Amino acid sequence: MNTSQEQQLEELLDQWEASLESGETVDPASLCEACPELLPALKSRIASLNQINALLGTQVEPAERTNDPPGTTFHTDEPLTATIDLADSAFHAEGALGRVYVARDGRLNREVAAKFMQKRHLNNKERRRQFWVEAEITSRLYHPGIVPVHGMGETAEGCPFYVMQFARGETFQQCIHRFYEEGDQWTKQRRNLEFRNQLAHFVTVCNTIAYAHNRGIIHRDLKPENIIIGHYGETMVVDWGLAIPIARDASARASGEKTLFPTGHENKPPTQSDIGAGTPAYMSPEQASGQTPITLSSDIYSLGSILYKILCGSSPVDGVEGNLTDIRKHVIEGQWAHPRNLRADCPRPLEAVCMKAMHQKPSRRYSSALELANEVERYLADEKVQAYKESALETPLRFFRQHRRMARLTIVSVSLLLAVLVGSALKLGMAARQGQVVNQTLLKSAAKLTAVTVQMEMDARWFLLQQEATQQRLIEALGQSRGLLTDAMRVPFSDLIQGVVGRARLDGVQAESWFICNGDGIQLARHPSGSSIGGNFAHRDYFHGNAVDLSPGERGSPPHIIREYLSVPYASSNDQKLKVALTCPVFSHPEGTAQRTFLGVLGMSIKLGDFEVLRGNLADGQIAVLANSGWDHFTGKAEKGLILHHPNLRSTEDSIESPLLPRLGKSLLQRLRESPGGSYTTDYIDPAAQNPKERRKRWTAAFEPVRLRNEFGWDTNRGWIVIVQRPN
Repeated sequence: MNTSQEQQLEELLDQWEASLESGETVDPASLCEACPELLPALKSRIASLNQINALLGTQVEPAERTNDPPGTTFHTDEPLTATIDLADSAFHAEGALGRVYVARDGRLNREVAAKFMQKRHLNNKERRRQFWVEAEITSRLYHPGIVPVHGMGETAEGCPFYVMQFARGETFQQCIHRFYEEGDQWTKQRRNLEFRNQLAHFVTVCNTIAYAHNRGIIHRDLKPENIIIGHYGETMVVDWGLAIPIARDASARASGEKTLFPTGHENKPPTQSDIGAGTPAYMSPEQASGQTPITLSSDIYSLGSILYKILCGSSPVDGVEGNLTDIRKHVIEGQWAHPRNLRADCPRPLEAVCMKAMHQKPSRRYSSALELANEVERYLADEKVQAYKESALETPLRFFRQHRRMARLTIVSVSLLLAVLVGSALKLGMAARQGQVVNQTLLKSAAKLTAVTVQMEMDARWFLLQQEATQQRLIEALGQSRGLLTDAMRVPFSDLIQGVVGRARLDGVQAESWFICNGDGIQLARHPSGSSIGGNFAHRDYFHGNAVDLSPGERGSPPHIIREYLSVPYASSNDQKLKVALTCPVFSHPEGTAQRTFLGVLGMSIKLGDFEVLRGNLADGQIAVLANSGWDHFTGKAEKGLILHHPNLRSTEDSIESPLLPRLGKSLLQRLRESPGGSYTTDYIDPAAQNPKERRKRWTAAFEPVRLRNEFGWDTNRGWIVIVQRPN
């Protein structure tokens, strides 16, 4: 049967099924009046479809009419043949039915995979049919999550094979195994990132299976070993050897996708033994029993078993002693431990999703793989998971996690309000002297709360940089970017920095600019784009951490930072405005590994006077200032007390000269060293005053050190001080 006849036959079958859906009965012979030669084939397909649905226990659902374009018409009666020349083959993997080899396509000079049927099955007609059906189903499912098939054929000895794209990578099983075998040695940030990556791969698998279900295909052998994770995040479902067609529901037909009806099923519908096929550790109870009709819900259960593996590191029946019959019995009876019984750190919402997907009753599971994917995506987005009932505390906590800046401001505002209310109540019943004590207390409280706000703000920024610095795409890209910026690097690094900026905005983190430098100090990307891209900034303090900017071309000693860092102020090469930079180093491997090498820095800049968190939430007349009491070499000599934020800096940033940046006085710094827990004075002179009259003005001020996170906990060694001042 040629291509034109095959297409005409499918259209006749669509007409027959459409008539059934409208309640009419149409004689196949009447449909074939114009093409009587197709009548036997049409009757065969109608009989096969009835057999499949009778065995699966479903009603006949007619295939929908599609608007697919007609097949290409060639201006010749000669058949056109495309060939693939395979050479340099090497064994890659082996399964129950076939052996996979990696080979080179000589005509297109590309690497491909060729799957050959194992020789011991060559004389088994049922195995040969199964092999061809697997090739046809795989080739007709057009989805990024399914490996494309390039062609099929037989060897001179009659061994069937098909050629497909070679998916270079590892199985999902290997990814999960590595996570649970090596994860204890990783940092918490890396573990969290890898866990979220695995959930993202799982969502892609669910979407792929949802597409197959929409085409009327059930996989029946979903497991981590049949999922390939590529080196660049590709997620592909393989081994469709047990896949079978099934009648589609109304929603699937409404999608516009065409029903996939494998040629191999025309004369051989699935048998009762087919229904019990699969991998026992991941199959559904109805599939394990072999007695209950198989539906799309069986694949949903298998997806739930894969999620169980991600959450626990083992399949639901790992550890069950006995033969396959015993394992099937445990599956049928639902004798498996809940995820949190195996791992107490398993997130409760994901456990609830897993339990619903693996419910013993198919009707209680998710109605589609797409719905299951949406549930996991809700968890990743920190949204409410429908299968999990949140406690009275979890809902507001989740809300504040999603709106962390609002939560911080709310805490500060409520705390200040309480302090003001307490102060007001005390002030009403106290004498003038007691009122002064209250004012002092309120100003100190304001300084403490502002210091906590700065602490949370900077911790959020460094946490973001640390998290982004462990992104595998960034690490791989920097690992290949030694030396000067080339045209080939621009687009990948531009995409990387845009991704960082996008995620930062979602997290409520804003900055004047964002940038990436490689290990040689070359700026590879910047947002917003500027003239500095391609320049060498290894001399900048934010790159080497020596507390002073060196001359261009000089290298620091040490030559680069080894942990998150706050730079001394510098004049931007793009707009000449004074800024400070928060940077985080990027390393090739986790700390403590022998292969660990420095690859570059990821950073953000903030203009002096533009620390947004220090504006607002203060009483009338009060202003907040941020100073660094530690040493710096910004002017070329060792000095202390540099003012990092002050309202006056914002208004004069274009005219202020670097050596004239305001600093705290030496006597004040000495007093602060003697009072490490904070200080208070009614005789403070503002070093950022702009004219002689303001410099003679006296302020009441409270000083509070800022505790910032390091790898051991919290410390005050960075020398940051918050000053809240009000006029006398």
